Amino acid sequence: MDALPGTDTPKAGDCIDAIRPDPDSTEWIFLTECPIRTGYGDGKWAGKGRDALRRIDAWALSCFPSKRHEIVAYEVKVTRSDFRNEIKIPRKRLPALRWSNRFYFVAPKGIIPPEEVPMECGLIEVSWRGKIPFRPSWWSEWTFEKTIVAPWRDVQPPTWGLVASLLRQMRWQAERVAECRLEGKS
Repeated sequence: MDALPGTDTPKAGDCIDAIRPDPDSTEWIFLTECPIRTGYGDGKWAGKGRDALRRIDAWALSCFPSKRHEIVAYEVKVTRSDFRNEIKIPRKRLPALRWSNRFYFVAPKGIIPPEEVPMECGLIEVSWRGKIPFRPSWWSEWTFEKTIVAPWRDVQPPTWGLVASLLRQMRWQAERVAECRLEGKS
């Protein structure tokens, strides 16, 4: 948890925790800080060199055919100025739009005016839920509401570069979880 419980607006990590699915569920694969490809590429998306490695704040894939294997990308914005800067450079979200059926901005409640959300995007607002007794350790004290449901877009199949990047991120996150469990941090 990043923010002081009940006393502050959520930070980026809190926003991610709020939207993170139940880890015991088999419906979603949920990854954070996902590179959109391996290596540094040619710098087309966001600058040159190391800056070219564009990341998606969170990415979810439904494992269920009944959900059409829906892919959702999430971009976290914790300040209004951060959101406004993102809106000024729409090409920054092109990779996330390219590889997802739905794209959401995730922000603390009230930070992003719904009328400013681009039509190809949705809005999820995060707010304090409070401590709930007898919940597992992964249960977030933050909750979310889909203020604007993102429109569905059909997307092309992923490239092997994207698949490799996501599998690498999945392995890295699994190793971090295992290390935390060994250290007793759950």
